[in-house]
Amino acid sequence: MIETFWIALILLVVGALLVAVTSMIKKKKVTRIDYYALFWMGIIWIIGGIPLNNYLLITLGLVSLIISLLHKAEWGQQNVKWTDLGKTEKIIRGIVMSVLVILLIMSIFFYFLV
Repeated sequence: MIETFWIALILLVVGALLVAVTSMIKKKKVTRIDYYALFWMGIIWIIGGIPLNNYLLITLGLVSLIISLLHKAEWGQQNVKWTDLGKTEKIIRGIVMSVLVILLIMSIFFYFLV
């Protein structure tokens, strides 16, 4: 049962990456890195890596923290308020956030199940 979960999770991640890459290629638009989001991802990876004794997560968190702090001057350039988004962007972001919350709940459930 757990193997099926990991296979489904891997297929979901690969599918999401394919959709993201395809949409970026179609737009031919250079996407700038959101260093503020990278900062918070680094903090989350460090916090998650410490209790799991996962040195890879801790290292990735530290690297992303260092990179984001080096580019701290660019933090406020890409922040967009929810009210400034269009209807389709709100729907897409809502779906992405929902999927991420569901994956988080499923991973916590399976972590304590095993």
